[in-house]
This record gives sequence, structure tokens and C-alpha cells, in this order.
Amino acid sequence: MSFDMILTIRCNLDKLKLFREWCKKANIEYQDLIREVMEAAPEGRLTIKPSKAQKRALNKLYKGANK
Repeated sequence: MSFDMILTIRCNLDKLKLFREWCKKANIEYQDLIREVMEAAPEGRLTIKPSKAQKRALNKLYKGANK
């Protein structure tokens, strides 16, 4: 496989550190994981679940829309 494009992502430094640490514990290079996510998403193999806080916010949003 050849890599002929570069992807740049802006993110919070703390989140990047957590992500890199998590990848290190999982014994996978973070770049490899990002490439896998990019392949899996369009193939329908990726599911992202909202956090509890995001679920609460969505519930409030949709309850307000149904009134």
C-alpha cells in the first residue's frame, strides 16, 4: 500500500495525548487506527456512540422540538 496523501486534523492537545496513550496501550500506531477508521466508516463498519452527556443534550433538544 502506498500513501500519497496527507491528512491534517486539528484537535485539542489533551485529547491527542489521551488518544496516543490509548493507542500505545492497544499496541497500535495511532496513524494506523485513523486509517482503519477512514476505511471502516464508508463500509458501514464504524459506530460512534454518544457519551452520557451527549445523550442528555440530545434528549433535551428533541423533547423541546416535540412540544
